[in-house]
Amino acid sequence: MAEEFNIATKQFENWKYTDLARLLAGISFNETEAGSQPQIAKTDDHYYVVFYAGSLITELSDIDALPVISSAPNKLTLDLQNHPLAKSAQQKAKAGINLKISKSLKKPIHLVYLLSAENLASHYQHQIEISNNSTATIIEETIGTTQKAELINSSMQIEIKSGELWHVQHQARAAGVKRFNFIHANLAKDSELNCFHSALGADLERYDLIANLNAQGASCSSHGLYSIKAKQHCDNHILFNHNASHTQSKQNFRGIIDEQAHAVFNGKAKIIKDIGQIKAEQFNHNLLLSSQAEVDTKPELEIYSDDVACSHGATIGELDKNAMFYLQSRGIPAEKARDMLLHAFVHEPLEPLPKAMRNWVQKRID
Repeated sequence: MAEEFNIATKQFENWKYTDLARLLAGISFNETEAGSQPQIAKTDDHYYVVFYAGSLITELSDIDALPVISSAPNKLTLDLQNHPLAKSAQQKAKAGINLKISKSLKKPIHLVYLLSAENLASHYQHQIEISNNSTATIIEETIGTTQKAELINSSMQIEIKSGELWHVQHQARAAGVKRFNFIHANLAKDSELNCFHSALGADLERYDLIANLNAQGASCSSHGLYSIKAKQHCDNHILFNHNASHTQSKQNFRGIIDEQAHAVFNGKAKIIKDIGQIKAEQFNHNLLLSSQAEVDTKPELEIYSDDVACSHGATIGELDKNAMFYLQSRGIPAEKARDMLLHAFVHEPLEPLPKAMRNWVQKRID
């Protein structure tokens, strides 16, 4: 399967630190149907859309309660030359969800990807449209455990004509999983997109977010955290294109990297000529818990206009020894003191989330 990803080599800037040919070398994925599907525990406060082995599982999904146009993937009208995984999803996806949301939803739409533990490659493609000043929350979550190599590859195209969307992704700890996420969004006048992404230990994960702020008043934010160890690899790539005056964006990611893990962050805001009243921020902060842990971080601004208020920054450090000493001097055991400092470090990206959503994420990262 790695031959499909020859473009994703270090000669391409977007893939400089994530060499798929090397990371997927020797791995063979099965693209036939898996065995019996697992079950999930559902709650009444979410609308569920459940996928397994590349298919939509209708009996576990709340399709009838949603404004579903189609459960078959549509072709995306995007240039995917430098996005080989999204291109593969477009070519191979047999399932996805096509939603047109024209009135606010009281409950989040929860897309669940169930792991099969059978060396399976599953591809999904989704399209979301928000209009009529509607508000909605969409969650994507990978559930299950596997020690085998399993690939889950999803792409999503978002059109916000008017309204607000929260998009939350959560990747739980699951050794062996290769998880690829591609999101492309267009924002119209006064529309708002807020994203949160947590990666807690897939074997290999890539998060691509491209958002075009195309009209006055458009706003986009992306917050996230990652915690990886062993030889896990996590790559976050965010690009916000400011194509109109009076637009704003923010990126804020924090990471904990242990043992021989490798994290990548590339967050960029591009501001075209002859526009003004732009605000853009990119921040990335990392803690290295091992001398062999590695992080490559590059928050950047590409500015072709003068009337802007922009800032960016990155830090790479270790746990504060003075803080550890202080907590231990108050009778707190070293391991608990360490956990307290790590929880405090990753808390900031959670703060913008709505309270119910923040509690949902917090339970999964504790």
